[in-house]
Amino acid sequence: LRMAESARKRQETLAKRKPSSKGLDLNEGEEVGLDISWGHKEVEAPYKLDGANVGIISDVHVPSHDKVALEAALRYLKSQNIDTLVINGDYMDMYAISDHDKDKLRQITFGDELEEGRLILRQIREYFGSDVRIIYQEGNHEERYQRFLPMAMAGDKVRGATLREQLELDSLNITWVGDRRGIDLGKLRIYHGHEIKASGVNPTRAMIMKTMHNTIVGHLHRENSLIKPKL
Repeated sequence: LRMAESARKRQETLAKRKPSSKGLDLNEGEEVGLDISWGHKEVEAPYKLDGANVGIISDVHVPSHDKVALEAALRYLKSQNIDTLVINGDYMDMYAISDHDKDKLRQITFGDELEEGRLILRQIREYFGSDVRIIYQEGNHEERYQRFLPMAMAGDKVRGATLREQLELDSLNITWVGDRRGIDLGKLRIYHGHEIKASGVNPTRAMIMKTMHNTIVGHLHRENSLIKPKL
């Protein structure tokens, strides 16, 4: 009885206090769900993709792309009658706004890069038609744009505050997936690769140990695979 009275008085005291946060719902002695509010820096849940026949291209690096290789990849995917095309990061190279040392003989402005990127995206949309869904997942090279914003813009070829606006994705009906969310296709997780920082001698093993999920990435610019049971 003494313990019950002590618990009752404690509950009355707590009830009189102004709660400092609405983030938790933990009531002593009751079976209630735990519903913690999202933090300000919380990553969104992966983008859910429901395509039945999905093609993936990665690391095109416009305008430093290989024209022949890109055309061959797109022709092959169209021959497979894909219903969804995933552009899995680093479609743009963003060379002109990178922090790396520049080749002084390479004369190209950021505006020129964006113009080339917009042109090729329009060609891809026209090639596959309106029935094929196109998803553009942000890569580490696209993330350079947010660091570039405070710098001087490159004339009238640079449009909008986000890369999504710069590349006019909405007008092309191309879905943008950013903020390192990843894409879920059934039991497969699609990342660009920089999100999980898998590297080293065996980056594929490092990636699986971090994600514990069936995962495919680009980013590394080389082929590697690893099969683990019961992922």
